[in-house]
Amino acid sequence: MINIFSTKNWVDGEAEMHFYEGTWQTIKEDGVYKMLKGKILEVENPGWDWFYK
Repeated sequence: MINIFSTKNWVDGEAEMHFYEGTWQTIKEDGVYKMLKGKILEVENPGWDWFYK
């Protein structure tokens, strides 16, 4: 299953949105989840249908 997510970064007082999709596997070490493996790619200018996958 491919997951999608976005981030908002503040640069010089302006919000920059970034969109990503991919897969990842986590592992719990010392009570903290960490990424074990991942294949995540940035999606530039996603269409409206991307948000409804």
